[in-house]
Amino acid sequence: MTKSSAKFFIVIVVILLFTQAIVYLSLNYEDVKDLLSSSKDSVENLDYKSIRLSKFAKQNNSIITVKRCSFVTKQEPSYKPAIFSEIAWMGTLEQSSKEWFKIQKITEGIIDIKGWQVINKSGSLFLNINHSTILSNDKPVLTFYRGPDFKGAIKNTNEALKLFDSNCNLIDQVFAYSGWLAGNNKKKLAMKRAADLTWYDESVKNKASKKSDKEIETSLIVSNQPVDQLIISRIQAGSTNSSQEEFIELYNPTDQELNLENLSLKKRTRSGREYTLVSPSKFKGVIKTEDFFVIAHKEYPGEFDLTYSSHSSPIAYAHNTIILYDTTGQVINEVSYERINKDEIWKVEKDSDIDK
Repeated sequence: MTKSSAKFFIVIVVILLFTQAIVYLSLNYEDVKDLLSSSKDSVENLDYKSIRLSKFAKQNNSIITVKRCSFVTKQEPSYKPAIFSEIAWMGTLEQSSKEWFKIQKITEGIIDIKGWQVINKSGSLFLNINHSTILSNDKPVLTFYRGPDFKGAIKNTNEALKLFDSNCNLIDQVFAYSGWLAGNNKKKLAMKRAADLTWYDESVKNKASKKSDKEIETSLIVSNQPVDQLIISRIQAGSTNSSQEEFIELYNPTDQELNLENLSLKKRTRSGREYTLVSPSKFKGVIKTEDFFVIAHKEYPGEFDLTYSSHSSPIAYAHNTIILYDTTGQVINEVSYERINKDEIWKVEKDSDIDK
């Protein structure tokens, strides 16, 4: 090949590469624009931009595949270690299609939400956090915006959002089949989460509360019920008549009556996976001072105060841990056992506060 031929070949290659770059940019204009303008957005965490960069790279790399969690699941949400704390389903005053939501850590310590997913009812909204993203006590909240962070709209009705961890365990869920539980579409005011996991209008907070935003965020971490001294006092895993003759008994050693609403009761298997026995939405009742509260399988023939949730898995005879959580997902009490034989009742070790 002559020198002139070589120069001509190089020029042709450069032209082809330049043309390919122009075509690519034109086809991906919106993504490139979102990426370049990311510094203009409100950033609450230094990892926020890196999420966008990672997400942008994923969208343009056909080798990387993400396994979606199934939106349809029989799991009950754990509401820990993080939750949806705020949802602007109506967008902003500047742009109604600029919806956003916040994920907030509600347990102590540091958590990495890498691999977590947010999916809506139709599946058109899908967010996969594929970059190491730390939530800490100093920076417990991260905001995700439609456009730079996720595609797909949050509908005003007939909608639902679910939050899954990296193992597809259901962390949180919000339903809006006939409309959202709170928020103001006209004023574009987001709906916010209270300490008891209910939702309220931002406008109501401004009128009814003098607390600062920091105080409100802290209130999500601290339980508003004095239930931290509750004890799992007795467990029966089944009998010779039926494996469903099982119960879990709680004891209140305090000098005051305790409201058990929105607590949760779970079992952990030997593999480390947790299953819901009583979900927060089903946990109701009051336990009097120095009294007992029995939670049982619906087929249990004896007296009880509350039954398991409809989709719960019964406890096993061996290698289970029973865990009682408060409204923020903090462990109140847990009991692990190697084996409980049929007709046998496990009892907490003798305590001066318990006499039965």
